[in-house]
Amino acid sequence: MKNGKRRWRGAVMVAGVSRKKWFEDDSKASERAAAAWEMETKEQLEKEQAEAAKAAEQMIRLDSWTTLRFSTEALMCSKTRDSEKTHDEKKSVFKRFVKAAGPDVLLESVDVDFAETYLDTQAEERSGNAANKDRKNLSWAWDWAKKRFRKQGFPQGDNPFRMVDPYPENRQPRYVPAEEDFDKVLALVDGQDRALLLAALHLAARRGELFRLRWTDVDFTGNRVRLRTRKTRTGSWRDDWLPMTMELREALRSRWQDRKEPGGHVFLVEGEHLGHGFENQHVGKPFKSRQHWLGKLCDKAKVEPFGFHAIRHLAAIMLYHAGYSVATIQAMLRHENAGTTEIYLKCLGLDPGKLRDAVEDVFSRKGAGKVIEFKPTHDPKKNAPEAGTSEAF
Repeated sequence: MKNGKRRWRGAVMVAGVSRKKWFEDDSKASERAAAAWEMETKEQLEKEQAEAAKAAEQMIRLDSWTTLRFSTEALMCSKTRDSEKTHDEKKSVFKRFVKAAGPDVLLESVDVDFAETYLDTQAEERSGNAANKDRKNLSWAWDWAKKRFRKQGFPQGDNPFRMVDPYPENRQPRYVPAEEDFDKVLALVDGQDRALLLAALHLAARRGELFRLRWTDVDFTGNRVRLRTRKTRTGSWRDDWLPMTMELREALRSRWQDRKEPGGHVFLVEGEHLGHGFENQHVGKPFKSRQHWLGKLCDKAKVEPFGFHAIRHLAAIMLYHAGYSVATIQAMLRHENAGTTEIYLKCLGLDPGKLRDAVEDVFSRKGAGKVIEFKPTHDPKKNAPEAGTSEAF
């Protein structure tokens, strides 16, 4: 009843929220209209409640650590501290990780079981080497975020990726060209290309370091060259001055006389480079890459192909065979840790600990060794075993 008149009324309640509506009279038409209104209103309230719950959940997740947030923060850090190559590697790692876990999964559920399953899959589908790279990068990111965001709710438990044992690796031996092969390739070039190859060998330089080299980094008075690298613990730039050999000085001096800018880059794209894989680069600008260049030179010289990093390996081997210490080779390679240099040399098949020399010194000495007579502590004639019996010693 409403105002002394019978009417149909629709009434709906969803999760504590109620809606009511009066209709004109008590006719069947009003009854059907009220029923339809109730159904429509109920659906609308349920939709609004679901949207509100989703929005609330998203607000909570903004303050929570999901796999996507974790990956985004780690990549933002990598962008500022790592080289472009390392950053691209980490982007691929986190893309696989987020795809496997799901972007909205909370890190509390990423435990050692998940880490092991994920890395097992990488080892099976790709290789043990690939799984170890993912393990290294994800372990670094977890340790970094745990410290960086300790006051922002990042999980402070054990690093699940470090709890997984490394995988067996089947690494192919690194190919390093012989000095004779390098000389054959060097004999095919002159001018800038000759200076570039000599700098790669005499400075044990990385490719990117050579492409970044400027004339302000070349000190002809002090006979030294400055290389810049981000291969550091913190990812910050570091400058290292290295001695410049007379042969390299002569090659760079000739190049310096033809320079176009006093402080410009040493190695620039020139006209003859166009049409040889350099269409995406511009004349007068520093190289971004020199893909296939060394490979083509090696084919022309009829030697096994090698790249810039193989020349760096060759420099380390030449120093080692010349008898220089690990400390000297470390300074040339600019490794922060001597252990890195030792691992580097071992991967090249060398013996940084001089184990061979030690073995030869101890076990291959000239002259016969002193014979020590063995004196039994008992009379062998006494208590001898009778014939047909045996004793266990």
